[in-house]
Amino acid sequence: MTLQSGLLQSIFHGAFELVRVYLVFKHAFPNAMVIPGMVKKCLTTVAEARMTYNGRHNTLAGSVHQRLLVDDEYLVKMIQLVSSIISSVT
Repeated sequence: MTLQSGLLQSIFHGAFELVRVYLVFKHAFPNAMVIPGMVKKCLTTVAEARMTYNGRHNTLAGSVHQRLLVDDEYLVKMIQLVSSIISSVT
């Protein structure tokens, strides 16, 4: 993950935090069917939040957000990355 850009690192770290919050407050023991949707929501939420930085529009974050929404292959890769890291931490 250290080879990724600062923006992607920021999105991943934000998604990790949102997944942790989700697990603590909403669904402590999710089944395998729930996890991909949960991680997708976390990734898209963080990417959307990063679209504005210091009051300015961040086009790169907008591109990542859009790609998460329309490119299923990209989304699956990102979900696998976040899910594998979260499962190794818990």
